[in-house]
Amino acid sequence: MKITFANMLAELCGRMPGGDVDVVADAIGLDSRIGPKYLTGGLGFGGPCFPRDNVALAFAAGALGARSDLPLTINELNRSFVAPIVQQLRVRLPRDGTVAVLGLAYKPASHVVEQSQAVMIVNAFLEQGARVLHRPDVA
Repeated sequence: MKITFANMLAELCGRMPGGDVDVVADAIGLDSRIGPKYLTGGLGFGGPCFPRDNVALAFAAGALGARSDLPLTINELNRSFVAPIVQQLRVRLPRDGTVAVLGLAYKPASHVVEQSQAVMIVNAFLEQGARVLHRPDVA
């Protein structure tokens, strides 16, 4: 939730003249109940754990008659951060241009690409006709 919140702030700040997600996140992180850890804008979370655990939490909440919209919304928002990044990059690239991707894993020093935002970006570029080169050995 905290990661997705930071990414939402990054998107808002990116649309705002002079907006700086680092300044906003630093201010929010001063609150000791929140803290600065994981309050950094980025592509979103990936990997096998967070997405799976959010779905499981939503299922458990629903089975118990509790609200399940928060984990479902977090997953939906997390997946939505790829499209604006691709669109920002796409305008700088000819339709049949080439894109280089350094690393596909969802986090540094990992070989796991499951639910990786980098893989989602690669797929979006491929769907739009771009040629994609990658260095899978780079974390």
